Amino acid sequence: MTENKGLFGGLLGGESEDSLIFIILIILVIFFLFGGGFGKY
Repeated sequence: MTENKGLFGGLLGGESEDSLIFIILIILVIFFLFGGGFGKY
């Protein structure tokens, strides 16, 4: 669970760029998953 705090902490603090990229990738995956169910967003 400490990794989640590091990811969100890096996103809010802007200290870790890798965590920001990782979160963006997750968001893209979520859009793909939900996009297929809600008619290609």
